[in-house]
Amino acid sequence: MVTKKTFILSLAMLCSSLSLFAQSETKQSFLDKLSIEVNAIGAPEQHNIKEIGFNGRVGYEFLPRFQVLLSLTGSYGIIEMENGKKALSSNAIGGGIGYKLFTMDNGEQVDARAFCASSVGSVDWKKTEYTVEVAIKLQSKLSPTFALGFSHKNSRTQGIGNVNHFYGSIGIRF
Repeated sequence: MVTKKTFILSLAMLCSSLSLFAQSETKQSFLDKLSIEVNAIGAPEQHNIKEIGFNGRVGYEFLPRFQVLLSLTGSYGIIEMENGKKALSSNAIGGGIGYKLFTMDNGEQVDARAFCASSVGSVDWKKTEYTVEVAIKLQSKLSPTFALGFSHKNSRTQGIGNVNHFYGSIGIRF
């Protein structure tokens, strides 16, 4: 039986191995290889928790198609309780890898990415997140972005179960 963690790790390793092939694009300056992205995220309800939030990502493309990413996420898990709704705060920091699947002539770019992040600080919802996503950047330079992905959140807060969900995000990438 393959666990979810093993599946996500295997997918991340597969994406990283793809970087060995088709390294045809070249960028010259440090700033051309750097990207900054800010996204609003939302996910459907599971275990009475609905998550909303923002994440920021800084990426550096050290090979023509392969990049490493630093991810910072601030989110709230809106949970249904007996006495009403409660917002559980969570901040997470982590890293990831990205692989540029293809770039179109008009500058649109499609990336496959995998992340792992863990909650930091004094938060209401302690968790470790494992995420894979496909992101679309619509233009070169400053551009709107859209992503669809799957996330497994391993909860370390008593009374809150692990959460698996598909999610969507919309943002902007520099």
